[in-house]
Amino acid sequence: MNAEEAALIRHYLAGDQRAFQKLIAGHTDKLLCVARRYAPQQVDPQDIMQVALWKAAQGLDSFRQESSLSTWLYRLVVNTAHDFARRQPQTTCICLDNMEDQAVEHDIELGIELSLALSSLPNEQREALILVDLAGTTIEHVAQYQGVRPGTVKSRRARARKALRQKLEGEYQSLLQR
Repeated sequence: MNAEEAALIRHYLAGDQRAFQKLIAGHTDKLLCVARRYAPQQVDPQDIMQVALWKAAQGLDSFRQESSLSTWLYRLVVNTAHDFARRQPQTTCICLDNMEDQAVEHDIELGIELSLALSSLPNEQREALILVDLAGTTIEHVAQYQGVRPGTVKSRRARARKALRQKLEGEYQSLLQR
């Protein structure tokens, strides 16, 4: 570990939230590649990254600096991807020959619409929704990570749900009518 990273860790642990952003800035592209490699099929690698970096921020005080920071972050991303994979429902292989093409197309279109709707949310709302509702993180931990009060996280989640409902309502109805 270099002296700059060690100093940034000390600053972050002393309460400087910006130090964490500086600390991970040089690692995010490589970590995203790792998340893509290990992401389960139905999981967005960005979700894995957000959860892994949240874990890094929460656990930085336990980083023993025996290995490089990049190795520690890499391991967090891989473990988080495995956590997501364990949470995925176990499905059996379905023969598409026995399914109606329209039903498969409908599911694909709905998944695309949901992904687009999520990506259109403001980052703070999307992050709060994903960390609490998908990753199972407590509201208090997300509030600490985002540097806001728990009530702010709750309102961000509520606004995110409302926006998703509005965006998907019309599209979902049109998909059902096909």
